[in-house]
Amino acid sequence: MKKLCSILLLVLTFNFTFAQTDKTAAVMPLKRFHVGFNLGVNYSNLLVTAKPDHAEIANKIGGRLGIVAEYRLNKILSIAPKAELAFHDNKIRFQPTEDISYTYEVMPMSLEFMSHFVFKDAKKKVSPYFYFGPNVKIPLEKPTNDPSQFRTNTDFAIDFAIGLEKPLNSFRFAPELRYSMGLLNINGSPMIKSARFHTVALIFNFTN
Repeated sequence: MKKLCSILLLVLTFNFTFAQTDKTAAVMPLKRFHVGFNLGVNYSNLLVTAKPDHAEIANKIGGRLGIVAEYRLNKILSIAPKAELAFHDNKIRFQPTEDISYTYEVMPMSLEFMSHFVFKDAKKKVSPYFYFGPNVKIPLEKPTNDPSQFRTNTDFAIDFAIGLEKPLNSFRFAPELRYSMGLLNINGSPMIKSARFHTVALIFNFTN
């Protein structure tokens, strides 16, 4: 009888302790502000209209890195400002004759400022998320007096992304897939009418 009472008391104590721990975890407030960095690769998708027959578009893979922050507004919604340095490898090659050829490097490097609205349930151990928001892309180009080196205009884009966030021991890890849709004509070449700059990026985020 004593042994049965001891086992019953032990079970009740365990259940009470677990319930208290679970209750404490449930009411514990979420951390509102996070900072960190990200890095990844991007593929350029340059859309050109009124392209001459002797012009050829070459879209390739580039890279990016940046700093990120996130401020949680409520359980579901947060805002995430970001600043990223992006390297693009996309060109338009012109070859009007067999002896003459030149290349227009469209936004080879850019400084991008974003403000994303993130939707996710941060209380889950693994949190799928979605976000969208504006992105201003400022081209970084060397000054030149060469008339054959065409410049690129600043772009305004809308970003869309899906990702998955996983808290680890000392940081939060979140891989994501982002599509950036350029809305402005960034073209600086007289040989084409307009160029709109879209990118697809695979990005890895590390935050506290």
